[in-house]
Amino acid sequence: MMNQIKILIAEDEPAILRGICAAISMISDDFIISGTAYDGENALKLIQEHHPHIVITDIKMPLMDGLTLIEEAKKRNSTANFVILTGFAEFEYAKKAITLGVSDYLLKPVDPEELEKLLNGMKQEIHSKSTQI
Repeated sequence: MMNQIKILIAEDEPAILRGICAAISMISDDFIISGTAYDGENALKLIQEHHPHIVITDIKMPLMDGLTLIEEAKKRNSTANFVILTGFAEFEYAKKAITLGVSDYLLKPVDPEELEKLLNGMKQEIHSKSTQI
């Protein structure tokens, strides 16, 4: 059996956070939510504690925004795959996210089918990387 993929979610809107958690739990037992945070600072602490495979982060959050979170996590040698979650479909955010090596970009409201397709693709990528070591 393949190891579970740990996902951390950073989102400051409780209803959206609950919705994403519920959608992920319905996709597959292969995915486990290893933590949730309502702001970037707590998310950074959780990334360092839990070493998730995937981090889904909102861009606009209190204390530390999602792009800064990604930069800081990478400075601390996080190997997580980052997915930007935002209601802002602005090119500058996408461009900045790409320079940070973000895996993908999801717009709110998140389409559960799009989320499932994205996570299953990332799962394959993560497992193929782990077998190459």
